Order: sequence, then structure tokens, then C-alpha cells
Amino acid sequence: MKIKYLRLSKEERKKVKKEYFASPKGKALKSKLRMVNISALGLFLCSIFIASETFINKSSYWNYIYSSCLVIIAIAFLVISYNLRLKRINNYVIEKRK
Repeated sequence: MKIKYLRLSKEERKKVKKEYFASPKGKALKSKLRMVNISALGLFLCSIFIASETFINKSSYWNYIYSSCLVIIAIAFLVISYNLRLKRINNYVIEKRK
């Protein structure tokens, strides 16, 4: 797949991103990705809470493993949302150029 969005200059990227998120599809995507990012933040906070409780109460090491799995899932959410955003904006640029 051609990555035309990454080849644009910084000003053009800002302009295209603003245009895309002003469209109906862009607004829908932005709200969905915002919820994914909020979920990732919630997972980070839960993992920090679980790790701190485990450290304070000297619980089993399974809680550390559980909190590290939550961090990995949160990072996966963030990476996937970033990649999806790039993919959709790139498709918008390709369709717009045609």
C-alpha cells in the first residue's frame, strides 16, 4: 500500500488531518479512537494500582504478571489506534488525489 500521507510536508499533514477529521467519517473515527485511548489510559491506571497494592501488601507475584499483561494490552491499544488513524488518513489522501 502506498503511504502518501507520510510523504507530505508537515503543513500539508496538518491540513489533511484537519480536513479528514472535519468529515463525517473522520468525526466518527475520532470519537471511536478517543474511547480506545481512554480505555488504554484506564488499563494503565489499573495496572499501576494493582502493582502498587501488590508491592504494599507483599502479595503473590501473579499480580505483577497480571499488571504487566494489562500494560501490554494498553500499549497494543495505543499502537493499533495510531496505525488505524494513519491508515484511514492515508486512504483519504489517496482517494482525494484521484
